[in-house]
Amino acid sequence: MIKTLFLISVLLFSQVLAKELRLAIGDELPPYIFKNSSRGIEYEIVKEVLALKGYKLVPRYVPLARLIRHVQKDNIDGALTISENFNTEGMYLSSPYITYHNVVVSLVKNQVEIEDLSDFKMKSILSFQNSKRYLGDKYSYATDTCRKYSEMNNQENQVAMLLRDRVDAIVIDKNIFLYHYKTSKKIDEHKKTRFHDLFSPSHYRVLFKDKEIRRDFNQGLKKLIESGRYDHILAKYTQLNN
Repeated sequence: MIKTLFLISVLLFSQVLAKELRLAIGDELPPYIFKNSSRGIEYEIVKEVLALKGYKLVPRYVPLARLIRHVQKDNIDGALTISENFNTEGMYLSSPYITYHNVVVSLVKNQVEIEDLSDFKMKSILSFQNSKRYLGDKYSYATDTCRKYSEMNNQENQVAMLLRDRVDAIVIDKNIFLYHYKTSKKIDEHKKTRFHDLFSPSHYRVLFKDKEIRRDFNQGLKKLIESGRYDHILAKYTQLNN
């Protein structure tokens, strides 16, 4: 507790002389990113890690599919939520700072059987934007066999499409699904859902143009974890799903 309080005081003081760092961040993605209120699991972790090393996070919200493009072409210093599957040649990836766990979700009443990616065949699947790049080649090949496959940036609408029985299943991070599912006004006995656990947890990193800033971030992340503050941030948001 003392460690955490000390760390918070350091963070507050460091913002006075902080160097601004412009990072591309995917649009609204509760509970990881709340665009309109500048909060969320990812936002707060990255903000506090950078503050420990004398940087101030200046967010640039963009569609998830354009993260790399904005770093390459715009006056942006880096980007959040980057997978090792991305082409980041000439830039620098941090240590993993957040873990997502993607699942396939269907409605119990529809008795959809999905035990393997091969079971996507002839099904209607709605996934999150850029998922083929995030989930790799095997996933990409499997989606080619779908009766209908599409990707959506707005994950609240993605969950709504499942609850309205417009698709057989959706591919989505479990915490994101639970957040929108529990805040939905359209849940009843016919909307009970089932998780199909096909994917390993996905570890995401921050992309930086500058190697030294990447080093600073990794050092700050280690300090945030050791202080207990990292777990505190996670708990604050994941309690929404209990």
